[in-house]
Amino acid sequence: MMRYNLAFCGFVLVISILFAINCKQCSPTNGEPPPEQPAKLYVANSGDGTVSVIDVSQNVVTKTIPVGQKPVAIAVSSEWKCAYVANFLSKSISVIDTETDVVKTTIALPGHPVYIVAGSDSMAYLIVDQDTTITNDAYIGGLRHAQAVFADSLYFPGACSCLRSLAYSQSGLLYTAANMDIVCDHGGGSRPFTVNTQTEKIISHNTFGSSRIHKLSPDEKFLYIVGDNFWGEEELIYTFDTETRSLILDRQDIEVESSLTMITLSPDGQEAYIGDATTNHIPVLNLSSPFTITDSLAVNSPAYDMVVTADGKFIYASHPIGNQVSVINIKTKQVEKEIAVGFLPKAMALRP
Repeated sequence: MMRYNLAFCGFVLVISILFAINCKQCSPTNGEPPPEQPAKLYVANSGDGTVSVIDVSQNVVTKTIPVGQKPVAIAVSSEWKCAYVANFLSKSISVIDTETDVVKTTIALPGHPVYIVAGSDSMAYLIVDQDTTITNDAYIGGLRHAQAVFADSLYFPGACSCLRSLAYSQSGLLYTAANMDIVCDHGGGSRPFTVNTQTEKIISHNTFGSSRIHKLSPDEKFLYIVGDNFWGEEELIYTFDTETRSLILDRQDIEVESSLTMITLSPDGQEAYIGDATTNHIPVLNLSSPFTITDSLAVNSPAYDMVVTADGKFIYASHPIGNQVSVINIKTKQVEKEIAVGFLPKAMALRP
């Protein structure tokens, strides 16, 4: 894939690694979910190095899969056949066959994976931090068939960059942002980048406050970005227009808590559900302009990650406190079931 040249900011070097994975052995040819397979929820248990598999039709754990140490992110491929698990401490990716729920292969990385997102044609893109005691080195490269492939250099504008989140569009565009490191320049801001994965080129970038979460609307017209303002005084949700590749300045941003862990969008793109590490509620955000908190869903412990079913009827929320996944009926606003999983469940991914 891509490799960005290193850039210095004073004496500190901070960069991240972005890889592309292609797992053809897990891919069907028709792009449709396998027949006679129930929907499954994959839950990464960061505390015990396992993934819990939940049968969504029965809301029961059907299998616990050993993976690497501290799995922090997970994504299901666009062909529905692979689940990619980012193992932070093991510096690896576990590739799970979603038909058999068995780890098919483990891919070693040169650093710690922190985020992963599925692309088209069974590709997956992930961010990896390669750190040492003095610097955080950065490369952007590709990983195909468990082999790392580095292409020509590509300059990455902005020093002291630190990638933290990704969003992928079906048109082949990848959205991310490089944050200015606080050691180098507090309040230096963030640069959202749009990368064409076919040409491996950055096609646009902007500058605003630090960002750490990116969510693309179902129609791919808007990118919702969670980050602070230029001086780190407040945490906001911004709206990025993917056509003009610019922030929508006349759309009111909304302040959120700094303890926000994740936002998840409804299938129709009208609402966002907000995870907060400090409260037993999931705020419901109306994404019409102006943004408005219209409701709150009560849970028994703070929600870390959330997944909404394709029909928009239920939310599955992971709860590191209590080691559970709750099933929330959106219409009744009630928790219908709490499912015991592994130790410290965080990231989740749904296979329809």
